Order: sequence, then C-alpha cells, then structure tokens
Amino acid sequence: MSERERVLCLCGFGLDLLPLREFRSRRYRGHDHWTRLCWYHPATRKPLFACPRCGRDLPVDYGAPHFGRGHARPAAPGGAVEARVETHPAAARWCRLRYPGHPKGCPNFGQRDTCPPQAPPIGQVIDLAQPVWLVWNTFDLGGYAERMRQRHPDWSERQLRCCLYWQGTARKELRKRLDAFMSERFGFGAFDMAAVQVPEAHGVDLTLMMARIGIYLWPLGDTACQVALVGTRKRRDP
Repeated sequence: MSERERVLCLCGFGLDLLPLREFRSRRYRGHDHWTRLCWYHPATRKPLFACPRCGRDLPVDYGAPHFGRGHARPAAPGGAVEARVETHPAAARWCRLRYPGHPKGCPNFGQRDTCPPQAPPIGQVIDLAQPVWLVWNTFDLGGYAERMRQRHPDWSERQLRCCLYWQGTARKELRKRLDAFMSERFGFGAFDMAAVQVPEAHGVDLTLMMARIGIYLWPLGDTACQVALVGTRKRRDP
C-alpha cells in the first residue's frame, strides 16, 4: 500500500491521502479526454479533487501555499496592499461550519443584514473594475492568552483563546488602521471609498487572497489577522 501524505487545505482541514497521480477522464460525447494530477482517497481509491469540508480545489503543486508547510506569519502589526479579489461560490456556507459549542455554525447566519445570505455579493458593494486594497491588522493572540491565564488560572486553553473575549478589541484595532489608511491614501476622496470589514460574508475568499501575499490565516496560531477590503464604492444606476 502506498504511503499516505498529509494535505492541508486553506481552510485548515487536514487529510491523509494517497500520493498524487495522473487522472484521465473518459471520452464524453465526442470530446477528447483530459488528464490532471489529483489525490486519491485511501479507502475508496477514488480521485479526490476538492476539500470535503469547504469545497476548495485541493492543491497539486508542492510549491503552492495551500499545503501550509512553513507557514509565514506577518512580522509587522499590519499593513495594506493592492490585490485581486478572489471569490468562492461556497464562501457563504463556510459560516455554517460547526465549531465547539455551535453545531450549526455561526449563530449570526441569517440573523444580520451584514451576514449571509442577506449580504450582497462583493461586486455590488465595491467596483471590482477599480483597484482594491487588502488592509489587515494582527492581534497578539498568544500574548493575550497568557495575560488571561494569569487572571484566570483555572480556565482551559479554549476559554483563554475564545474569540468572544478578544475579537472586539481586535476589530477596534482594525478600524483604527482602516481610518489611518484611508485618510493617508485618499484624503478627502475617502468619501467615495467603501471599507468592507467582513468580506467573507460577501463571498470573498480571504484565505486565498492573504496566502498570495505570504500570510496564512489557518491554522490559527499565536497571531490572529483581521482583514478588510477597501475599494471604490459601487454606484447604483438611477
């Protein structure tokens, strides 16, 4: 039996799969067959093209950042860079992924106008034909957990890192960075710009966009990143 390899999807889901090999599709209605490299499920021995958790295509390039080998972490507390917007049709469903204490996913799903499925596609919020910037802030989650450990020595590791306690502070720091960026970059022209602080709700694949600039959001370590998109406000036709 072939030795299995650990594959880490961008969503942080790990799979033990059979090594890459060529997959050839069958001829269909006169079209030529096509071939591609893919992973194989160790039990069924069938090709596996997408992550069963989030639906992303599994990486087939060992040099791609998807594997999470040697994950880079930002040295600076934050930054901004012009980037190409990447969307994923399953992004809105990622809010339904279960996590400890929430078997149905985020409780805000379907409850707020800024959350899926009410949140409109990103192309209806900002003009994707114009330049778009990624603006991010880094939060020292490891340092925060250590300070909380000193205050509450009986808390578990999950309680020390629970986002309910630190997410508000992290988002406040992101808003300060956003204000500084827009004031410095656009000046009075900032009135024509829109800042989207929860791009994932609008179908944006932030994990992939950040991976392209060498910052990996998952798996979560001692540094947590909050990311926003800044672009020209989409004007509605009268």
